[in-house]
Amino acid sequence: MALMKEAIAAWNATPRPGHIRSVLHAILDPVNQQGPFWNAHYQMAKIKTPIEFINSTHRALGAQISGKGLTERMSDMGMELFQRDDPDGYPELGYEWMDTHNLLERLRFCQDLAMNGDFAAGEWSLQDLMKGQDLSTPEDIIEYFDQALFQEQLTERRKAVFLDFVNSDDAGYMDPVEALKGRAKQRRLEQMVGIILSTQEFQFQ
Repeated sequence: MALMKEAIAAWNATPRPGHIRSVLHAILDPVNQQGPFWNAHYQMAKIKTPIEFINSTHRALGAQISGKGLTERMSDMGMELFQRDDPDGYPELGYEWMDTHNLLERLRFCQDLAMNGDFAAGEWSLQDLMKGQDLSTPEDIIEYFDQALFQEQLTERRKAVFLDFVNSDDAGYMDPVEALKGRAKQRRLEQMVGIILSTQEFQFQ
């Protein structure tokens, strides 16, 4: 509420009310960087809209758009692009976007993208990522995404889930990924990346 009051005061402070630069300056506090915008308490506290989720998933992997259908994926997740009837913008509250169906569509999307499937209309290279970031083990990959996406906020328990997954076969039996070769190993690691992107933490921004 304090930040809103500051923004309203900045709006009314100029001779002709509504100077956007003044309002943004009040919100962003670019000089001191001490305002609520910079408070770590508010980080990762807002659910991504479908378009934000799709964009951030592609960005997380450095994926390139390889086909059409992303507007359909947004629709699957509950967001009809450019078809908002009310002139108040798309909802900013998480419960508007998150229900069982929409969450399953998000999981399907990020897991398909991690495996370079056609559904998510994107392509990326795990090998290029590992080479570019000097990653050699599943632990390296987990730590990379923890730093890049989650500000090193993932718990050790969450990381252990990823490691248990990558070192198990499809039936859940122990099958160390380091014992695999070629495409089988790459597939298992890609699946693990899909699991990382499926966490509840990745739903937030």
